[in-house]
Amino acid sequence: MHSAAPPQKSQELELKLTLPYANQDELARLISKSAPLTRRKSTTQRLLSVYYDTPEQHLRKKRMALRVRQVDSSSGPVWIQTLKTGGASGSALSLRGEWETPVQNSDVSSAALEATPWREIDPDGTIFQALVPCFSTRFDRTSWLIRTKDHSLVEVALDIGQIESDQQVAPICELELELKAGNGMSLFDLGLNIATRVAVLPASLSKAERGYMLAAGTLDMPVRSAPPQLSTKQSLVEAAQQILRESFSQFTKNLEMAMLTDNPEVVHQARVGWRRFKSALRLFKPALAWDQ
Repeated sequence: MHSAAPPQKSQELELKLTLPYANQDELARLISKSAPLTRRKSTTQRLLSVYYDTPEQHLRKKRMALRVRQVDSSSGPVWIQTLKTGGASGSALSLRGEWETPVQNSDVSSAALEATPWREIDPDGTIFQALVPCFSTRFDRTSWLIRTKDHSLVEVALDIGQIESDQQVAPICELELELKAGNGMSLFDLGLNIATRVAVLPASLSKAERGYMLAAGTLDMPVRSAPPQLSTKQSLVEAAQQILRESFSQFTKNLEMAMLTDNPEVVHQARVGWRRFKSALRLFKPALAWDQ
């Protein structure tokens, strides 16, 4: 076990977008010419991440992700261990707890987990002892730091590379807009501006979720409806949000799958998700006066 500095805790608010491009070489140039990024300086890094879980996938079931990432720096490569919580939002917009700690190498460090919620799920250390590498990601990240009109600070990151698991690979071609400071609505405003120049799709699946699916051989399988479990204690607004989120997630996840497979059921389930979303929107719109 290696010693580690105290982890830096933060909440990560991020909008994820998929870029449906076969030719990825021109993407950075196209995105840099969108209005918010014009004449903004970019930086490029090569990132290698190893994701850990138990064979029973304790972390995935707890909506957690644990990775160790190699990052380029001016003094050479450094390793950073990251624990994320609450990542399975089913939406392109995600709010997650995040704890980052520098570590010595790609081996997962128990010392780096001491000031995180890890102890709540693993009080006796048995889960940590069972951790094994599950999959990895390898990609180039081109990033821009943008100050928006409302003075929010947003990092725009273009990731191009692949997910790897047992000699299987899946492409990574996505745009992440992460709020560093300010108003979360600035993510949508910035994303809409970029979308006028570059075609984008909402990305409901994180790299970790896609990695688990690749390892399980289910990355090209259709995503079917999973009706939300509603409660009588929920308000109408909360119920509407839950139903709309789930149906839109079915739509967007199948759109992502359609770029990887010719399975006609994937396209069919995308249509089912879109019809469910439109029906729910018509149902709730009068009661919630969303047209005002």
